[in-house]
Amino acid sequence: MKTNLISKIPVGQEVKRPWGFYKVLEYKKHCLVKQIDVFPGAMLSLQSHSHRGEHWTVVSGLAQVQRGEDILFLEKDDALVIPKNTKHRLANKT
Repeated sequence: MKTNLISKIPVGQEVKRPWGFYKVLEYKKHCLVKQIDVFPGAMLSLQSHSHRGEHWTVVSGLAQVQRGEDILFLEKDDALVIPKNTKHRLANKT
């Protein structure tokens, strides 16, 4: 079974968090793909990364995203880029 080189989590294994859960769907040398499910009313902590940017795509529902000072609302099939060193947070306000 493949594991995520960063956290040693097996691909496909669900990891529970207070805000919901995530699964590593795929990883490559320079790419990590995760499915993130956020419980209604929950949000991830505000964070930034100095070594990588992120690309997010909403698969279902409505996501509230803080990117820098901006608050954005994304629906199914919407996508955005989080540049490295940019503070960001994902929330499910529904």
